[in-house]
Amino acid sequence: MKRFKITDHIEYIIPNDELTRFLCSGIIVRAGATVFFDTNFGESETRGLLEAEKPDFALISHYHLDHSIWGRVVLERPSGELLVPSREQRYLRDLAYFLSRTGGNGGIAEPWSRFVKNRIRFNGFQGFRTYDGSTKINTAPVKMTLIPAPGHSPGHTAVHFPEEGILFTSDVGLGPFGPWYGFEDCNIREYIESILQLKSLKPKLLLTGHSGMIQEDIDAVFDRCVGAFFVREDALREKMERGLSRDTIVREGVYFMNKAKVQGPLKPFLPAWDAVMFDLHREIILNGGLEKDFPNLRH
Repeated sequence: MKRFKITDHIEYIIPNDELTRFLCSGIIVRAGATVFFDTNFGESETRGLLEAEKPDFALISHYHLDHSIWGRVVLERPSGELLVPSREQRYLRDLAYFLSRTGGNGGIAEPWSRFVKNRIRFNGFQGFRTYDGSTKINTAPVKMTLIPAPGHSPGHTAVHFPEEGILFTSDVGLGPFGPWYGFEDCNIREYIESILQLKSLKPKLLLTGHSGMIQEDIDAVFDRCVGAFFVREDALREKMERGLSRDTIVREGVYFMNKAKVQGPLKPFLPAWDAVMFDLHREIILNGGLEKDFPNLRH
């Protein structure tokens, strides 16, 4: 893993091979309390950090597997509390519910269930408590605010350090692939509103879940992320107006544009996730498009 001391109290950590190993980047705050946030660096690495640091609190930003499966390692420890977003506690507690909300589209339910249970070894877990935007953790002298940023998932949460101008964006999707919303509980309108809220904080440094550190042209980075929704909507509307079927549009791609070239265990699920994104966009298009709700955002 790569470790970056951002301030005397904030460390940013990037795991090795995070995409192929279903990991994510995270932060450690060492102040009045020691707080881990999205520290899914691989089971052995995360276990070692937990033993060395002995955090008081370990927070999961949202239930998606690459951000949540380290919670089971936290729960092995006799001390320290695991916290999950209040809107997502059932996903992490109830495997059947998790599978029904993430694997029910496009005939992928059975292979997705095998992937989750056998490869990722996620079966749900108990013993955590919940948090939301009103939750306060004593990290004095560091001011830390939990910022609900739904859309990518119902309870997706970012972390803001206002005095330092640092924002941990978790899984907003600020990298070159753009925002991802391939589960049925994703919400495009909420997603855009969350990005605009995070932009309004005027951060000087972004620490992301999958795209490293960003400290230049931050407003433009947020604008490109929002713009991706409009670009995709325009492309899908044009194809719908040409009379292309849903299956054809999904095969050509919504988010995953070259599915045939993709390798790895996630390949069987890409068409289903693209289908969800198409359906979310189609509903908005049929109701006037994104410009109806966000008239001043089109670039």
